Amino acid sequence: MDIRTNFRRDFLFRLTTAFLFITGASDLLHAQLIPQPAPLDFPTPDHSYDPGPNDLSPSTLKAQLGGDFVPRYMSVSRPLESIIRPNGSFDYSNFHISNEIKALRFAKFPGKFGGKAAQRRQFRKKIRQFLASYSFCPVKYRWRDLSIRFFPRWIREGTCYNEPGQSCSIPPSNKCQTSKSQNLRLLRWHCRNWERGLFCRWISIWYPIVTACECKC
Repeated sequence: MDIRTNFRRDFLFRLTTAFLFITGASDLLHAQLIPQPAPLDFPTPDHSYDPGPNDLSPSTLKAQLGGDFVPRYMSVSRPLESIIRPNGSFDYSNFHISNEIKALRFAKFPGKFGGKAAQRRQFRKKIRQFLASYSFCPVKYRWRDLSIRFFPRWIREGTCYNEPGQSCSIPPSNKCQTSKSQNLRLLRWHCRNWERGLFCRWISIWYPIVTACECKC
């Protein structure tokens, strides 16, 4: 009797969940469409879980993302940059001279950095530019293919690069570290395996990327 009861309960649960999934009401139970953190591991290589041609319409999926589609960091097809620069490229667009460097008064330095030479505008400008470039931490971007189970599948990831054996500060103590990041909303193909009776659809996830680096301890 207990076995039959458990079987009936299990059957009714599966049937109800399948109905809710098909009608779209399963969000009330599992919150599937609430963006979740991107998993660190990649999905199983079993291609039976891959989306089919009818599930990969770029226009439909772009419309689902709406304003969250960011061309600067996303691409539906493989970007040309990933072919020309497969190891990535540096972004210097945020280069600037910090207020700390601008506030330096070279007359306070001894020797050749003080006196009349330090008062020349060109000299001060070059020194400030050197210090700014030495301590500047550009973001190194590289396009990554997340596989067919993500839309868009190409993401421009950023990292803070540190030259081996070299510091970004004087005296050498600091390193380039993340100062800003951004969460991208992507779509991931998600399947439920109920004894191989697959129920699949696109769900939203968050994918964090580095957008700015800073020299700090």
